[in-house]
Amino acid sequence: MAASERADSEVEDAGQVFLLMKKDYRISRNVRLAWFLNHLHQAIWAVPESELVKSDNELDVLSILPNGWQPHESVRPRPYLLVPSTQVTFLARQYRFVIELDLSPSTGIVDDSTGEIIFDEVFHALSRCLVGLLKPFRIPGSEITYQPEIFVTIQAYSSIIGLQSHQVDLSPLSQESPCATQEPSGRKPGVSMVTADIGLVSMIRQGILALQLLPCNSSAGIIIITDGVTSVPDVAVCETLLNQLRSSTVACSFVQVGGVYSYDCSFGHVPNVELMKFIAMATFGAYLSTCPELDPLSLDLNVYHKAFLLYSFLRTGESLNPEYYCVSQHRLFNEHLVSASSNPALAMRRKKHTEKEVHADLVSIVSVRLREGYSIREVNITKGGSQLEVKLVLLWKHNMRIEYLAVAAWPLDPSKRSTWVEVTMEGSYDILHDVSCTMRKPITSLYRTTVIRRFWNTLQSINQTDQMLVHLQSFDTVPEHFTIPESTKNGVPLFYIPPGSTAPVLSLQHSGSDCSHSQFASYWKPILSMDANFWQRWLHMHRIVLMLEHDTPVPKHLHTPGNNGRYSTIQCRISHSALTSLLRDWSSFVLVEGYSYVKLMPSSEDPVPSSFYVVRIISKAPCMVLRLGFPIGTPAQARNQIVEELQDRILQLRFPHRVQSKEATPKVKRKTFGSSSPSKSPPVAGAPPALSDRPCLVVLHKPLEKLLIRYEKLPSDYRAPFILTLEHPPVSGPLTMVANRTASSTLASLSRYFYHQRWIWCIQSGLAPAVPIAAVAQLLSTLTEVRLSEGFHFASSGDGIINMVLELPVRVSLVPAPPSLLSQPLHRDTLSETPWERAWGDPLPSLGLSGFCHLPSPGAGGSHGVLGGLSAVKV
Repeated sequence: MAASERADSEVEDAGQVFLLMKKDYRISRNVRLAWFLNHLHQAIWAVPESELVKSDNELDVLSILPNGWQPHESVRPRPYLLVPSTQVTFLARQYRFVIELDLSPSTGIVDDSTGEIIFDEVFHALSRCLVGLLKPFRIPGSEITYQPEIFVTIQAYSSIIGLQSHQVDLSPLSQESPCATQEPSGRKPGVSMVTADIGLVSMIRQGILALQLLPCNSSAGIIIITDGVTSVPDVAVCETLLNQLRSSTVACSFVQVGGVYSYDCSFGHVPNVELMKFIAMATFGAYLSTCPELDPLSLDLNVYHKAFLLYSFLRTGESLNPEYYCVSQHRLFNEHLVSASSNPALAMRRKKHTEKEVHADLVSIVSVRLREGYSIREVNITKGGSQLEVKLVLLWKHNMRIEYLAVAAWPLDPSKRSTWVEVTMEGSYDILHDVSCTMRKPITSLYRTTVIRRFWNTLQSINQTDQMLVHLQSFDTVPEHFTIPESTKNGVPLFYIPPGSTAPVLSLQHSGSDCSHSQFASYWKPILSMDANFWQRWLHMHRIVLMLEHDTPVPKHLHTPGNNGRYSTIQCRISHSALTSLLRDWSSFVLVEGYSYVKLMPSSEDPVPSSFYVVRIISKAPCMVLRLGFPIGTPAQARNQIVEELQDRILQLRFPHRVQSKEATPKVKRKTFGSSSPSKSPPVAGAPPALSDRPCLVVLHKPLEKLLIRYEKLPSDYRAPFILTLEHPPVSGPLTMVANRTASSTLASLSRYFYHQRWIWCIQSGLAPAVPIAAVAQLLSTLTEVRLSEGFHFASSGDGIINMVLELPVRVSLVPAPPSLLSQPLHRDTLSETPWERAWGDPLPSLGLSGFCHLPSPGAGGSHGVLGGLSAVKV
């Protein structure tokens, strides 16, 4: 691909451009947008097929189509001019999909249009989707035949929750069923059914969980095959789901089976077409009302390729027309009530909310909006070619939108950080009236009040997000922001967090009257206070999952309580000290010791730092996560190189020789790697301690902190699986229960998703003498030692419950695949009368083993993760 400086009249405008993204790492939305704006009004060429294999570019032009191009027309290789109206389409080399099969009771009816049971149509649609996705296709306007790698997990969802067993079918494509096969006795009729609104929430959440187990360097999507008889509890849950999908860059698509509404529809099952279309368009997904059969010999882009494989941040046409969501269905009732042209009350109206100047460059501002779920409506160059306008829109509801206009001088100059923005509300008259006139006339409806409050919160968050972006981009404009105080250079943390508080407090060494110190602290305090769950709005995020090795020897009262009745816990003081020492020496300065660190990045031409990145430690030992945040615009190659270097240094940490946990925690000498930084204190003289071959930390590939099965307490019935019951919802209804999920519901969700087995070992018969607790503790210690010798690592401990984890390399059909996880919890119960004991008569001392696993798909070429368990010891 090359740029040309020919006059515009000599080059034909490009109608559509197909771009191929790099495989080694994920290409962010910021990089895609920057490519489009940097090449705007420049000539571009398609890369020959022979050069694609050896290309190191993050984005390569596969094909360029002129305006008015028709299928099967040949395109002569020549330069084309990239103009604002050009449709830029991105293709990935790898995709990961979770296909949800909605098998709720509404699918048990007969489709009026086809005469088939909708339950059968779900599987017919699945077959056609898979065939369509797996078909190779020819890139339009070229001779390149393309077939990307696709990883698929198939989940079958049922609204029946009162079931006792959990099964996972292993087939060429992994099929996981979060439902089970038998209703427990004693459950009241009608109680064990999940309503349609909670069902959709559950499917999307299970899909997000499943996507985390597939290769991360791929484009993600959830495909829900459903009859459309579904909903969401209210606007709060809908907004939460959309934010989760948008922040994870997951496109949620719907494939409808069963046809549209008809007057004689069975049992009144009416598909919610508006909701399916809205969620699909709001997350850059697609909505398919039918599943057509395909020509097996055709190599053209089929409907499934266009819906699920192609990505474009430019959305125009029918998706922004409010009639797209409801006219096709509501016209069956009364066509005069739904047409905006015939009924002005339904027409979309506009009301300006605010306008201001934001001291940040346009590319960063638009990138932040794309990360929040906005799509680009149009791009224009106005005022005789001296001004660039980018108009974005956020689909908040199917009849409510927020338009964001960003205007900057053209051509773009990154050094000129000034952008004029306007925020406009769009909606029907009644909606804009409610939003604008709430203070004059309060609304009595609780639902309408909640919608308006949520909408206002979204509008206010725009200003807060822009302010944080301006704050981050002001780093290199004021020298006090990157001039490190002397005490901070010597290793003193800039802040500390008092016990029982979450607010950072300036260290006493920095609380003097020096103005430069005050400016330095005032700049970094908002960055320290940023919620890591929202880093993705302003920062490129990377993560390193770590497992800290335990101190030796293992505590004595790990499996049995001591004299005070308490259990010991696994300690990782040595490895934790080694990690924090490494981060302290490697970083430029410490924000909070053991929590947050900052590394300044000098520019290539100037020793003055041009940028920085933040490292934050999430979770608690032994399972810890390092999150690295780079400001928007940091090159992807530089980011990945930094992450790899830090990971290599972590893997080099070793335990000192013959250090026991009963001794005082040793002071691990701060290590230096390569050239020393001026911010470091001089090294302490003396010989370094002798190091063993045992590593201090293990780096994992899977997000263990989200997948680890943790017990809050011992199960009351070892025979019963973890059932999320909805028998007694709170007073506020099921919404509160869904929005505020407890740890027990998370445990139930994970145990439903993973394959779950539990083993209970009887260690004595009813006539034999009682086995001493010390003997049981010895058995548990032996099991622990066996697992440690097999390579397991302690993941958590408490109250006698031990979790151990091992990550296994997986090879499917002689092809290496991402590693999988194996986790084993182990705990001991005390003597008590439980349903287990009552079922067997006399209480029998026993050892219990409980397994959780998610096996890799044999045909997908990759691992979905493995999580196993060893739990429950009863004496």
